[in-house]
Amino acid sequence: MEQLQIAQSRMDHVELPSDIGCIPPKIAIGSEGFSNLTADQWKTFIMIYSTNILWDMLDNNDRKILGHFIQACNLLVTRIITEDNLKEAQERLKDMAHLIENTYGPEFITSTIHLSLYIADCCRDYGPIYSF
Repeated sequence: MEQLQIAQSRMDHVELPSDIGCIPPKIAIGSEGFSNLTADQWKTFIMIYSTNILWDMLDNNDRKILGHFIQACNLLVTRIITEDNLKEAQERLKDMAHLIENTYGPEFITSTIHLSLYIADCCRDYGPIYSF
């Protein structure tokens, strides 16, 4: 809980441009602070806040996991996506999954993490995530 309060304090000092959607004003209330986030709010949290407010709270493996995830997200949320972007995003997600498994054990490879490995295929079939 103390780390959530530190993260909240750091978030309170970040000023976002008006064209970026905001996230709920309080995350330091435990899991309830995150349970109602929309996909767009999660995107804002991951892409803008996470590195700035969490980096020094994470150990080296968790930093690598977060780095792979953020880079994959950056590649996947664009309006126009290339095959090279899809390949790199898929590799980043695989590396992230391997790091999670090696760091925390196979029981931490949830269905969501497993399904993320198929996002590139979905983009090939349906177009950029932005469009669907």
